[in-house]
Amino acid sequence: MSTRWTQKRSRGSLAMMRLMVWIALGLGRLPARVVLHGITAYFLLFSMEGRRASRAYLHRALQRRPRLADLYRHYFTFACTLLDRVYLLAGRIGVLQVDIRGLDALPADGCLLLGAHLGNFDVLRVLAEHDPDADVRVLMHLRPDSKIERIFDELNPGLRRQIIPIGGITSLLRVKEALEEGAQVGMLADRLVSGDRAVTCHFFGEPVSLPVGPFLMAAKLRVPVFLCLGLHRGWGRYQVVIEPFAEPAAADVTPDDAAVAEYAQAFAERLEYWCRQAPYNWFNFYDFWAGTASA
Repeated sequence: MSTRWTQKRSRGSLAMMRLMVWIALGLGRLPARVVLHGITAYFLLFSMEGRRASRAYLHRALQRRPRLADLYRHYFTFACTLLDRVYLLAGRIGVLQVDIRGLDALPADGCLLLGAHLGNFDVLRVLAEHDPDADVRVLMHLRPDSKIERIFDELNPGLRRQIIPIGGITSLLRVKEALEEGAQVGMLADRLVSGDRAVTCHFFGEPVSLPVGPFLMAAKLRVPVFLCLGLHRGWGRYQVVIEPFAEPAAADVTPDDAAVAEYAQAFAERLEYWCRQAPYNWFNFYDFWAGTASA
């Protein structure tokens, strides 16, 4: 799998992004939707690499040749999730309808939540609305050059307190600390960053490389692991799916490469399943199958 996404810069100016935020929060969802259609058409027209990647992915997920309308729907779904992140970060959760499936499966103690760039991972913020004990923290790569992340920081400066930056031994220590405090630690497991160790597995019947880190962490930390996805199901509607992924490893078992590969393949299979259930929700607009590393 390519790591080219790490070199891609956010398109569009900060001024335009701030204007979109003002329209969303000041004028409401309907005017924002009109603007979103224009933005979607622009990016579909001018992002050739993203268009190729969308077509290649949708051909696999839909099991047919995608039409232009499919590409547009793919782009528009992505735009909708970005708009809804604005409302989530601004504390306007009430404008969204969220159906949560599997919340009662989460333990009272800490656990790991494995997610993907499928739907809107930020919609997990609504867990606290349904469960007062929910304390979701997210392990993620921070990109200082990302205009979108800058806008989101402006919307919710306190967001950084819930983020555990990836990098160095301190990341693992902070994850352990969060788990000991009973938090749910979420991480996305479907993108490689330059320098990551990779594990090869099969996704839509073809080899891809996934990052070793999330699966090694899942095996080593000996806490329950859940798959967690926030699927976009229509304008302002989401379905949060929480399903058991792996039980804690036994204390006398040392995680090895075989265990990591097993975790990664199981994740790829569940990801493929949910991509087929919600095909327009997967947002990796680059050649995901290129540059697969050796196992």
